[in-house]
Amino acid sequence: SAIYTAEKALKDLEDKLDDATKEKVNEGVQKVRGVIESDDSDKIRSATEELMESVQAMGAAAYQQTEQPGMGEAPGAEDTTSSDEGEDVVDGEFTEEEE
Repeated sequence: SAIYTAEKALKDLEDKLDDATKEKVNEGVQKVRGVIESDDSDKIRSATEELMESVQAMGAAAYQQTEQPGMGEAPGAEDTTSSDEGEDVVDGEFTEEEE
């Protein structure tokens, strides 16, 4: 399960990650695969925890990269220029009259 999760996340986020992060996750996957055959539950648990920490770091790195392009803008800041510049706008009230 941890191996599948790591490999899927690595594939999904591949273009957003640096080579060092990818390598760390791949090493974690190989380590878990290696200890699974040993039937040593402590080693398996330890390797799996290390792998999941690498996967979390991978997700954080990908998230930070997606956040960086808009860092200079304030939250909610939008372009307030209007395409109707030069038009006279008249504010008024509307009331309905009965006939």
